[in-house]
Amino acid sequence: MKKIILIISLFFRLLSVAQSTYTVTSLIDDNSVGTLRTAINTANSNSTINEIVFSAGLIGKITLTSNLPNIKSSYTITGPGTSIISISGNSIYKMFTLDPSVVLTITSLTLTENSKGTSTNPGTIFYAFESSVLASDISITGNTQGYAFYAGSDNSLISFTNSTFTNNSGNRFITSDFGSTPDTTSDNDADYTNKIIVTGCTFSNNSGMIFFVERYVKLDNCIFDNNSGLIGNFRGVNRFQVLNSTFTNNTGATLFSFSSWISSEGWGLTTLGTNHHLFDGNLFTDNSGIVINTGSVNDQSKTTIINNVFSNNGTEYTGSPIVNTNNTLGNFFDSVLFNSSDAKITVTMNRAVFNTNTGSGELQASDFRFSFRGSYATLQSITPTSISSKDNIYTLGLDLSGDIYGTETISLYPITNSIYDINSNIAGAVQKNNTTLLNFNISILSSAGEFGVNNTNSYVNKNGKIGSGSGLTKYGKIITVP
Repeated sequence: MKKIILIISLFFRLLSVAQSTYTVTSLIDDNSVGTLRTAINTANSNSTINEIVFSAGLIGKITLTSNLPNIKSSYTITGPGTSIISISGNSIYKMFTLDPSVVLTITSLTLTENSKGTSTNPGTIFYAFESSVLASDISITGNTQGYAFYAGSDNSLISFTNSTFTNNSGNRFITSDFGSTPDTTSDNDADYTNKIIVTGCTFSNNSGMIFFVERYVKLDNCIFDNNSGLIGNFRGVNRFQVLNSTFTNNTGATLFSFSSWISSEGWGLTTLGTNHHLFDGNLFTDNSGIVINTGSVNDQSKTTIINNVFSNNGTEYTGSPIVNTNNTLGNFFDSVLFNSSDAKITVTMNRAVFNTNTGSGELQASDFRFSFRGSYATLQSITPTSISSKDNIYTLGLDLSGDIYGTETISLYPITNSIYDINSNIAGAVQKNNTTLLNFNISILSSAGEFGVNNTNSYVNKNGKIGSGSGLTKYGKIITVP
């Protein structure tokens, strides 16, 4: 008798385990057994189902023929890999719409070809209203419509982890509504009741605005490469953080912008912290536009930009953020010019500079190095031979040997960790506006009566006419090719 009871108990236990998952066996989108649509309906109505999986060997695209059923209970959808199964909205139908209080965990799938969303009908891939989506290892690609993701009302969360967003052209791609901001800035995510958190994700080759949000957003350890639109239009009074991420070769006119009630004398201006808008530990390089438009003076009073590296961008940031320190910047130089009268280089800084991070110490010649490009003259020393200054203008001695023909260039670089501003920001090893031609500001008259200015176009050829074939020495002496 005991043996029979044990066998019956084991049978029901195994049956319970077996019923905890529903396996998708078909790529067809109808109500037949084994389809994703049937899996969702079954999981919604059967509380013992806590996971939807896909059968081994099932490969291809599930193309929707109507909106998927709402997610009405909490469970997990586990795909076999982004290269194996994709779900297409067929550019018409919605994918995952969650009822309130539901948590959907979704992983290892590709989501593509979303339907058109609007401000009044958002969330064509994920719609979380007082609910949560936890997405990991998913691929979002080939979506041409906006408002693909939406977090609304209180207690809503969309979390992306280790996922990729590539070749999407939808505008206002990830969105949220407004409200529910704490009176003071908090470093605890749990203090914010409607949020979008993106961790370890890659965004590449997307066009259109990516984030159009008014609730809490945190981007951490992400990569943004070769995107052509605005990355973050941060519009609300909530907290926005961009942390430990890399931004390269993005071509949008602006990457991040801010606008909200903070710009007036309204709510939160006196209570929100100076790091309410936080950029910390990021690398921004080769982005052609403005990286951060910090917004109004009031927005700037709530903006902290620290520990970032900026190199070869159009503009690092606008305005005067209240905390702006320990950044490596590529925009210390306004200009670099060659003085032909004394063969020296003049560099004009756009700020007061020091050779320590304490706001003191005069620059030394050893804080710079030269590089030279030319066919005839030779750079004898990469270190300036002398230095003098007046205000923010520094004159550096240049040691060259041989004749200069006007096509040579000198580039000037700060030595690593050698030049600082008053906020302890560091001049990066590569600076914009750091190169000049070795050009002579003189005029010559050829034997043929032709007049030329500067040795780059004042060559005298063997016929005594201005043209190619010769040039001037560094002393301004005309060389004529016989």
